[in-house]
Amino acid sequence: MSTGGALAMALLWTVSAAPFLPLGYGSDVDAWTVSSAARRIWSTGVYSRSRSFGFPLYELTVTPLIALGGWIASNLLSLAAGLVLFGALVRLGRRGWLAHPWLAIATLMFLPIIFKNATSTMDYVPALALLAWAYVAWLEHRPWLCAVLVGVACGFRPTSGLFIVAPAIATFVESRRLRVPVTMCLAAAMVGVAAFWPSLRLGAFPMVRPVSVWEGIKTTLEVFGIAQTPLLAALAFHAGWRARRAAGPRAIDVFHLTNIAVFGLAYAVHAGGSEYLLPAVFSVVLFVDRHASTRAAAAFFVVAMSYHVVAVDVQGSRGGLRPIRPVITPGLTVQDVQDRRFKLWFRDAMAAWPGTQPTVILERFVHPVIADPAWSYDERLNLFRRASSQMAIAQISLDPDEIQGWRNAGFRVVVWREREWMYARPPADRARPLIEFVDDLGDVLGVPRRGSPLD
Repeated sequence: MSTGGALAMALLWTVSAAPFLPLGYGSDVDAWTVSSAARRIWSTGVYSRSRSFGFPLYELTVTPLIALGGWIASNLLSLAAGLVLFGALVRLGRRGWLAHPWLAIATLMFLPIIFKNATSTMDYVPALALLAWAYVAWLEHRPWLCAVLVGVACGFRPTSGLFIVAPAIATFVESRRLRVPVTMCLAAAMVGVAAFWPSLRLGAFPMVRPVSVWEGIKTTLEVFGIAQTPLLAALAFHAGWRARRAAGPRAIDVFHLTNIAVFGLAYAVHAGGSEYLLPAVFSVVLFVDRHASTRAAAAFFVVAMSYHVVAVDVQGSRGGLRPIRPVITPGLTVQDVQDRRFKLWFRDAMAAWPGTQPTVILERFVHPVIADPAWSYDERLNLFRRASSQMAIAQISLDPDEIQGWRNAGFRVVVWREREWMYARPPADRARPLIEFVDDLGDVLGVPRRGSPLD
């Protein structure tokens, strides 16, 4: 791989991603939660978790960026991590560990789920970049560096620790000795505990609700796209079939197949967002690259890239009220942009609302609005208020008594009609007469709506 070619691809990727940097903290509401935690850490000087188990190295790294530069600075951290990931892939290509280096690198770097997260304030790409370099270190017979990098990645995402299983098992398969694999696991655990210590010292972790089986299957398919996954699975099967007769070190195949199995099993036990599977995605792409023909690798790239612009959603859900049927929708990147535009519009329109009648808007995700420190929590009414405005915001409530309490306090209770389905069944249906449903939030806020939410 030429240096000029690598620089050209890095420049193309950076220029392609740059327009997304100003679009708020990201479409993932957790990105806005991270921003709130960062401001809290900055003002108090004390670490606190942004959510669930905590992601201390990421949260502490991004805190000064958010405090001093807002979302552009924090999004740039993910972009920089993407370039670190790119550096690891180039190293793999130059050392001959990629069969189709340009295709493999382009597939991973421009993969919609990676591209989306490389310009948002989330820990996924920084963690993946560390794991990619851990893989490089393992291939270069530096097991201790591999273990240390996996441990450090635990400070960005604690589940990154699962990545050590693949090199440990692959090393045992290669050497038939336990000493190195066991010490790798111990080293990764020790470094991981140190990296995760700021969160660990806070004690008990909050309960994290796993998604339903149906949601877990759907989010798994959404990693590559519901429509694209069957085609990509066929190409991956083609690569696996060719792998039966492949020459070369089998330990690399063991690594990737083990890594896919470990993260796949972990996701089956506790499913969440599609991004939880990114370490497995890394191995899927590299395994396909290793064994697919050039035509199959090129087809894999084309199909994977189509998810940027077109997708199929298996609708259903909405409390079981919507029938399950396939619907063609814009691709992941288009949806991401529209959602980020909506979040920024909603945040700014709520802040600038000129009305004089006390109004509370109920929404599913209030994080982008309340990430603004001008909003303060009213514990008595369980809503957020802006001191200079008659506007308030609260999480969607299905409790008729709570909604009646807001009305008794003089608030007009407004819900976007897109959320009306939530009030279709008992006991929430008793709250329906207490709510004013509006077809367009822009009409209430006095500013034409921009974008559309992912949910």
